[in-house]
Amino acid sequence: MIIDQYLTLMSRINGSEGTEMFRQVYALQEGETIDITQDGMLSCAVYVSGVLVMTPCLDQMAATVASLESCLKRCGWQATEVPSPGSVFIWAKALQADGGEHEHAGFVLDARWGMSHSDSERIPVKHKLLSADRIVRTYYSHPLLQPSEV
Repeated sequence: MIIDQYLTLMSRINGSEGTEMFRQVYALQEGETIDITQDGMLSCAVYVSGVLVMTPCLDQMAATVASLESCLKRCGWQATEVPSPGSVFIWAKALQADGGEHEHAGFVLDARWGMSHSDSERIPVKHKLLSADRIVRTYYSHPLLQPSEV
């Protein structure tokens, strides 16, 4: 038996909508334990990497978009101009709910829809992939996470 990594990934992405399991990541800073995601306000990279570490295509979790992108590249993900469901998107910097400008990461569901960890709702939500105020900077795909040929 061979696990279909693509279908399994898509099942996990679709099943993750609304979960609170990516809201906190704790780190020790100057002897004090802090939630570096600010209770889900900064959890997009944690969400994407947390889902992907359950595949053979990512080897560790990431807490920032920059560290996520570094992990993706190291693990064989390639930038693409034509994303497919399961691809990772990186939105360019834009104003977020916390008042700062941040990049944002999530998953492509299809040509119109994506799933990412919302900084305002603090859970993964389905949303339009493209909008006037959010520009995709980069799409990444992995050769092991492509639809199977039947």
